[in-house]
Amino acid sequence: MGNKIIKFSFEPDYDFIVFALVSTVKEYQFAWHLNSICKMDFSKSEDIELTYSKEETKYISNYVFFTEYSCVRILKNKLIDKEGESIGYLIPELKQFDFFLKIEGESIDEIAEDLPEKLKSLPCVQYFEKLKIENLKSKDNLLF
Repeated sequence: MGNKIIKFSFEPDYDFIVFALVSTVKEYQFAWHLNSICKMDFSKSEDIELTYSKEETKYISNYVFFTEYSCVRILKNKLIDKEGESIGYLIPELKQFDFFLKIEGESIDEIAEDLPEKLKSLPCVQYFEKLKIENLKSKDNLLF
């Protein structure tokens, strides 16, 4: 009896929106500003763990806000190790950005619609842009 080789074709689903932001404030301060301006309720969540074979486990600090149909995350661009030391970037080609706002779920368009205007009004945000996920080399780092 011969062995059968089964090949899977897997194309990840990038059904989320990401805003990249430059801000010099600490992440808890950034979350507080978003809570006050955007009428959201971000809270610190457990760090997201990234584990790749033959590499040290990396962690992403994040704050989360859930609505009935969506999830919004504030992700710090710097990856940390178990001791909290910086060991790289979540999106290495975008080192100039400090945070990412990842919006996923059924109501992403509603949340993202007026978000640029609100981000402009935040004094702690120096610059932001909506990313084109398909153009990112490291877009798979945002799949969790």
